Amino acid sequence: MAKYESVESDRLRTMIIAGGNIPEKTMQHLINAPDFKLFLEEIQKISEYQIIRDTIETIEQTGSLSHVIRILEKDHLTKQQKKSYLYPLSILPILDYIIRKRIEIENLRIIIQAKEKGLSEQAIKELLVVS
Repeated sequence: MAKYESVESDRLRTMIIAGGNIPEKTMQHLINAPDFKLFLEEIQKISEYQIIRDTIETIEQTGSLSHVIRILEKDHLTKQQKKSYLYPLSILPILDYIIRKRIEIENLRIIIQAKEKGLSEQAIKELLVVS
């Protein structure tokens, strides 16, 4: 099992933006979880857990949340695209375009940096956000 760096709960509180989908009580349990197993138990209570449940094993092996971030970004991108199609006369299609261009630039940077470091094609594909 990978070693996890602990972050002080006070510092975590400053990084969290209030008003999201995660209830305040669950968020406090996540912040104050003394070990990773309790963290995983608490995260299972969140509705987004269904999206990331397949990557939990990867998190335990690598100690990294990068795969979870990518999966949530892909899910967000899919939901945002659906909303932009539902409301074509709003600002949503423009925002969708801008976000997709930002992701395209990030993907290009990831590809360039990964090729410089000699990562395999499979590893590069896992790092990219593609909907």
